Amino acid sequence: MKKIFDLITYAEEHGISISYGTKRARKGWVQLSCPFCGKEPDYLGYNLAFGYFHCWYCGGKTVKSFLYKVGERNISKALRDYSARISSNNDFEIHTAAKECKLPYGVQEILPHHADYLRSRGFNVEDLTRIWKLKSTGIVGDYKHRIFAPIEYNSMMVSFQCRSIGDIEPRYMACPKSNEVIHHQNFIYGYDLAVNPVVVIVEGMADAWKLGAGSVAVFGSAFTPAQVKVLGKWPVRYIIFDTEKKAQEQAEKMAYMLEAYGGETTVIELDEAPDPGSLSVADAKKIMETLS
Repeated sequence: MKKIFDLITYAEEHGISISYGTKRARKGWVQLSCPFCGKEPDYLGYNLAFGYFHCWYCGGKTVKSFLYKVGERNISKALRDYSARISSNNDFEIHTAAKECKLPYGVQEILPHHADYLRSRGFNVEDLTRIWKLKSTGIVGDYKHRIFAPIEYNSMMVSFQCRSIGDIEPRYMACPKSNEVIHHQNFIYGYDLAVNPVVVIVEGMADAWKLGAGSVAVFGSAFTPAQVKVLGKWPVRYIIFDTEKKAQEQAEKMAYMLEAYGGETTVIELDEAPDPGSLSVADAKKIMETLS
C-alpha cells in the first residue's frame, strides 16, 4: 500500500505557505512555491489523493526530494510522522499487530451513574447501548470509571475508545496500538452504521451519539489522510465540526482534501449549539432528517 504524505499538516507546522483554489490549483491539489526551480507563487502542486508533487515549470518531484529541498533534517522521521499507508482504492490500513481486539479489564453493562450522566446530556441510554453498544468499565484497571465504546468494522471490534465522566482526565483514552486490528486514527467511528450514500462527519463519539446512525466521528478535529480516504467512499458528505474557529478551519481543510475523491462535500456550521453533542434531541433529529 502506498504511503500518502500529509503535506497540509506538515506545511502548517513548518511555516510553509500553501494555497487552495488558485488558478493553478486543480481539484484535489494544493499549491506552493517551488523550492527546486524557485518559481513562485503556486508553481509546485501536490496531489492529495495519490501523494506526489508536480511543478508547472520543472516537472515531477518525489516527497523525499521535496523534504530535502525545504531543509528537513530527518527525512525518514518526517515520512513516518506525516504519512499514512493508504491502499489504491477506498480501503484503509489493516494494523496487523493484533488479530483480534481484546476488551479492557472490567468492561460490563452500563452502570447506573454512567446512564444518569448520559441522560443528563440528553442522550437516550437505551439507544446508545443497543445501537452503539456502549458499556462501562469498573472501579479498577487502566480504563476505570469510563464509558466504553467499541469501534467496529463488519460487526467486528477492531479498536475502542473510553470516555470519562465529570472531571476525570484524560477525558478520552484510546485502545493501545498493540491491541488494535485497525488503528483508530486510520479509521472512523460509526462506519458500520453509515449504510446510506449520505454521511455526516463529526469530531467526537458523543457528537455521533447525538446525531445517530449515519454520522461518523474522526476522534477530534486533527484527522488523518487515511481517515479522509475512508470518508471518500461516501458520495455525499456533510461535515459538522465544533463552531470554534480552529475546528471550522479543520472542517474546510477536510472538505478540500475530500475533493480529490469526487462526490459532494459540504461544511455546515451549527447555529443551535457549539457542537453536535450539545444539540437537543429534537434539533439533532431534524438535522439528520434534513441532510438525508
